[in-house]
Amino acid sequence: MEDFTELIKTLKEYDWGKSGAPLLVVDAEIRQVLGRPDRMAKLEELLLDVLRSETAIAAKRGVCKSLSLIASDRSVATLAAMLTGADTSDSARYVLERMPLGAADAALREALPKTRGQIRVGIINSIGNRKDSRSVALLAGLLEDSEEATAQAAACALGKIGGKEAIAALGRQRDAARARVRAEALDAYLVCARRLAAAGQRSEAAAMYKELSGDGMPAPIRRAAERALKAS
Repeated sequence: MEDFTELIKTLKEYDWGKSGAPLLVVDAEIRQVLGRPDRMAKLEELLLDVLRSETAIAAKRGVCKSLSLIASDRSVATLAAMLTGADTSDSARYVLERMPLGAADAALREALPKTRGQIRVGIINSIGNRKDSRSVALLAGLLEDSEEATAQAAACALGKIGGKEAIAALGRQRDAARARVRAEALDAYLVCARRLAAAGQRSEAAAMYKELSGDGMPAPIRRAAERALKAS
């Protein structure tokens, strides 16, 4: 299809309850333009036009699934604007999570202070899934957030990212007052220890396992750490 005009028009008219054929056509067109940078760029821009329009949320969600196959840095600004919307944040994150490192990570980091509640939790989850080490300081600051779900998500994300700074931040939460935050931080700390052991840093991992096997640690964490020590 050399002219996408009719396809884009149909996409803008799509909604729940209507035929999903236009979305299937988009995916077919994407397969055709792969390896053709000029055509990919044109189709990407037209899909972004749908996202920037006042079309139904159903259409935007479908378009984002297709866009994730070809999204480049050209898509970041539009997706970043969607990150703070209750109806569009999940779809934007779906695309950003699948993009190369760089601009997508910056967009996720910049959205954190602009959001609250489940939207922010979702963004934190995406940052963790992408293992963005440049977000460690931001996430560490959220471990004390008044929203417990945010603090828990931050701890989990730090565990996925790992590294010295993340481990230090999680270590400071070993005696956190909030039980759920403490549990998430301890679990993430254990994940980091396992990653160190797998990377051959056995002495560092062993030290962390010893901390986690000490008195006052939750039984599941203590048992897991003891088993790891025996196996090391």
